[in-house]
Amino acid sequence: MEFVIHRNDLLRELQTVAGVVERRTTLPILANLLLEAKAGDLHVGASDLEVTIRGACKATVIREGSVTLPAAKLHDIARSLPEAEVQFKLLDRNQVAISCERTRYRIAGQPRDDFPKFPQPDLSEGIRLPASVLRAMVERVGFAITTEDPRYSLNGALFLLETGSVTLVATDGHRLAYVSRKTDVKPVGGEMRVIVARKALGQVSHLTSDVPSDETVTVGRTGNQVLFVVGKHVLTSTLLEGSFPRYENVMPKTCETQIVLPTADFSDAVLEKLHSGA
Repeated sequence: MEFVIHRNDLLRELQTVAGVVERRTTLPILANLLLEAKAGDLHVGASDLEVTIRGACKATVIREGSVTLPAAKLHDIARSLPEAEVQFKLLDRNQVAISCERTRYRIAGQPRDDFPKFPQPDLSEGIRLPASVLRAMVERVGFAITTEDPRYSLNGALFLLETGSVTLVATDGHRLAYVSRKTDVKPVGGEMRVIVARKALGQVSHLTSDVPSDETVTVGRTGNQVLFVVGKHVLTSTLLEGSFPRYENVMPKTCETQIVLPTADFSDAVLEKLHSGA
């Protein structure tokens, strides 16, 4: 394997996929990133066995091949390099030589065969959603997803796709966040009702943070996997098992008192009280 890529493109791709890498894991290979050079692109992937992400960026591929390298070390090296072309060359025993202008590194990797296999998603029945809408919805419910409740289904958010609408619901047993948007969708075979892990939703928010406002996200399901496709990146996540609480039973149908407040003024007042400790 041998390829040349601009440092900024490399660093951007590493920062995009690194969020899936587990820092504390009993399997050392999961602390690595998979690098594959083929067909004029550098493909970078990460997995924690539950959530996987794959992306691609332009590179000059001299010789195709693959290797896995420690994610943290590779990111630190990329940050330290000058803004110029970077050459990667796979040597014997999975050693990789990295050179950029006068800077030289050699880093030990592991073979591709030791890395988990990526799911092969079926996009034939995928649903397209506006990226800006999905990101805003994730941000509105993410705070209510628990990280400590023994009920496994509460470690994610209910993702509900129905004809004409998309809904996200999250709860930690004490508070509940609900957001629904009307959109021009029609799921094949009826509604799609799944529980998506907190980590996966966080990565969806990250992937959609820098895309153009008119960009779309393809959402689909294959077996026990849900997938999100954003540009050249494919994120898959194992669905959480169990039943999500019947949130409809705790949401009031009517309210005796309603108050309409300017959003910005209300937010400023709440933040001021929080900062003052009142």
